[in-house]
Amino acid sequence: MHLDEAIKRRDEVILHRGSLADYAYELVSDVYPLDQLPDLIRNHIDYDSIARDLELNSEVAELSRNIWVVNCHEL
Repeated sequence: MHLDEAIKRRDEVILHRGSLADYAYELVSDVYPLDQLPDLIRNHIDYDSIARDLELNSEVAELSRNIWVVNCHEL
């Protein structure tokens, strides 16, 4: 998928602008209340590793530099 196609299908896709690690942080913080986790756990979450897994599992795809479609399984 190209960026132009994603923009045309904006009702069907979710776009994220920024690093994939930033998206991983948003994803985790939407699911878990990070402020309620002990520091020992919160400080050891590896967002780069989560981001890499999302990409390797084809759950996200980079359309352009730092522009990601995050529900690419639906396309």
